[in-house]
Parts: sequence; C-alpha cells; structure tokens
Amino acid sequence: MKKFALLLAVVMLLGVVSFAACTTNPPAESSAPAASSEEPAPAASSEEPAPVESSEEPAPVESSEEPAPAESSEEPAPAESSEEPAPAESSEGQGDNPGADPATVKTSTDVSKVSGTNYALNAKVTGKTNPSIGNDYSADLTDGKASSSLTYDNNWFGLYYQEGKDSNTKDGEAKFVVDLGEVKSISVIRMNTFLGATSGILAPESVKFEVSEDGKKYVSLGKQSFEAATEPDTTLGWIGYSLEENVNAQYVRVTVKVRGVWTFMNEIEVY
Repeated sequence: MKKFALLLAVVMLLGVVSFAACTTNPPAESSAPAASSEEPAPAASSEEPAPVESSEEPAPVESSEEPAPAESSEEPAPAESSEEPAPAESSEGQGDNPGADPATVKTSTDVSKVSGTNYALNAKVTGKTNPSIGNDYSADLTDGKASSSLTYDNNWFGLYYQEGKDSNTKDGEAKFVVDLGEVKSISVIRMNTFLGATSGILAPESVKFEVSEDGKKYVSLGKQSFEAATEPDTTLGWIGYSLEENVNAQYVRVTVKVRGVWTFMNEIEVY
C-alpha cells in the first residue's frame, strides 16, 4: 500500500513537472516569432524615405532661379550705350557720310545765296603774298569782310601780273590754299572778285577751284573763264561753285589767272 502510494505520488509529481513544462514552453515558442515579427519595426523605420521626402531639396533647384543673375546679365545695357557712334556724327559737317566724289559731283555757278557756317572764316591762307608796292592791296581773304564796291586800298587783295620783285604771280598765275582746320562736308565755295575793267584792273582770265582732304591730292570742281570788258565797268561779285551733293575737304585751293595788270579779290568763303 505504501509502495502504491509512493508510486502514485511519483506519477503525480511527473505529471505536475510535465504540465509545468508544457505551460512554460509555448510562450517561449510564441515569443520567438513575436520578437522576430517586431523586426518590421525597422521596416517601419524604413520610413527613411522621409529623407527622400526631404529630397524636396529641389527647393534649391527652384532657388536655381539663379538665372536671375542671368537676367541681370542685362548688362547688354552698356552695349546699347555703346551707341557712342554718336560722337562720330558729331564730327562737324562730316559724320559717317563719305561725301560725293568731287570729280563727278554736279555743280552750279550760282553762288549768290548761301546759308550755314562759313568754314573759311579766319582760316589760314597760304600762297603768293601781296606785292610789295607800298604794301597796298593786302586784304585778309578770310576775315569775313566782303567789299560791295571797288576801292583802291587794303579792302582788296591785288594780284600783279608783272615779272620782278614786285610780282606775286608766276606767268600771271597765283594759287591760294585755305586750310579749314579739319575735314568738313562742304557744298559751296566762292570768292568775291572784281569783274569789270578800270585803271588796269580787269576781271580774271580764269579761276579754278579744287578740294583736298589731305592737302596733297587735289580734285578739281571746275574752272570758270571770264570775258574781258571792252568799256569801263566796275562790276564785282561772287564767283565759284555750288555743289549738288556735299563733298569732304579740309583744303580748298583757288588758282587765279590774271588778265591785264591787276586782278582784285577780297574774300574766300566755304560752306
């Protein structure tokens, strides 16, 4: 009986132990998957795409509107101000216009009316000097004082057709060069001249007008010839050329061929 009771107690103890083992093992099994299942938490933390969202760094791409400086590259504005060619136009009388060819430009001998600036006013004149006969007839040819009547004084410049120390012509011819100071665009050249006949003073045989830009190469605008008066006459007036198109010139050369003993003139103008 005691053995039976002892055996029963052992059996019951084994049962309790196996029961306890059964009750404790399952949670271990279930806890393993549970623990491993929570590894998705890192998957959840795989919300590291958040930085991808923060990849809204395109904002700087928008701020790549640094093209704004490209717009400010409207520094072409100075390029517009590069319209500094205006000074070229301000080059008095000439500008960008090359001027007509003096050799072919059409001319008129009507120079009675002029307008604008007389570029020859107070300009330097070179050429034959006044005859030494009492230093008479030595008018300034570019002082702006054109005589309206014949007088026997220094209001007129006299060309003397004689050989010798008193002559200011060679073979009855004299040349005058007017320097305008710089190249000008000109349309009229004229000279105030005695055209009558009195006391050995006669109209010139001819007057030639030429222009040059450099003072070396001259181009003729034309040559005018005049008839000798057969009776006393005190006519005087402007002779020269009016141009249909402007020509460029700095130097104007006037060549006068004397008839008789004297030829008188007293002003050269250029417009």
